[in-house]
Amino acid sequence: MSVMPVMPVMPVMPVSVVMVSYYTGQVLQDSVAALLAGRQQLLQNAAGAALQLIIVDNGNDEKTRAYLHQLAADKQIDLLSGQGNIGFAAGSNLGVSRAKHACLLLINPDCILPPDALLSLLARQAAMDATTLLSPWIVNRNGSEQRGLRRNVLTPMALAIEMLKLDKLLPSLRHKRFNLVGQPVSAELLSIPVCSGACMLMPTALFHRLGGFDERYFLHVEDIDFCRRLVENGGRILLDTRVSITHVKGTSNASKRQVERHKRDGFRYYFSRYHPLFWVSPLGWGLQLMIELKYRLTPSD
Repeated sequence: MSVMPVMPVMPVMPVSVVMVSYYTGQVLQDSVAALLAGRQQLLQNAAGAALQLIIVDNGNDEKTRAYLHQLAADKQIDLLSGQGNIGFAAGSNLGVSRAKHACLLLINPDCILPPDALLSLLARQAAMDATTLLSPWIVNRNGSEQRGLRRNVLTPMALAIEMLKLDKLLPSLRHKRFNLVGQPVSAELLSIPVCSGACMLMPTALFHRLGGFDERYFLHVEDIDFCRRLVENGGRILLDTRVSITHVKGTSNASKRQVERHKRDGFRYYFSRYHPLFWVSPLGWGLQLMIELKYRLTPSD
């Protein structure tokens, strides 16, 4: 007697995954392999599942390019290349322009998802409304909470507390600092003002409605800006503490000083946009000086 196959019962939305790579190295292959394994789990365990993997090649070595082109030839990924290094924000927007599914996952090429993480996130997201962005719990290689996972709205005060470590002197300022790493976890789903851009899950229509990432940010701060616009337009950001993924970080061959320069430029644009009067005040000049010094003191390596 033949046995009827067990049909998937967990409903999820089809998802387009967008990943922007710039000289990422070996971890890119690890990240892609994890996503393809997650796709297999989806197809086996979720009703209505489909996963489109879009990789934007902003620049990679010859070996990595050959690997990506082979995946594209095998119909495993949609590969966008030839545009040069247009930056993370513009690269992400380019990838999303090719997304064909209603759900969107933006993920860094150095993030490793456990086999069941994608299914768990999509199952959680299926119960959310059209204005919700969902982030997983992001950890370092040693399993510790990653700095930048959960953050306050970026304000001059929040950044000053962060840079000067004022919360060490005045513990009452701890909840006002920019990064909220180490704060108590009170629920499976935490509502936060700003999440990390390393892994963001949302309706594709929500990303389009907000105009995507602001391409005046080249690298860094674009996620902070996006989260601020999302919340100001009635959206919410939820952190799923049950689903943990590893973000390796620092795998690109871009120098630390080059990265810090992009971060400095991102802060300059952000504060001139959202806090223009403060930015040109004496206190604003002081904050500008701190940001500039952090860049200048970063080793060029």
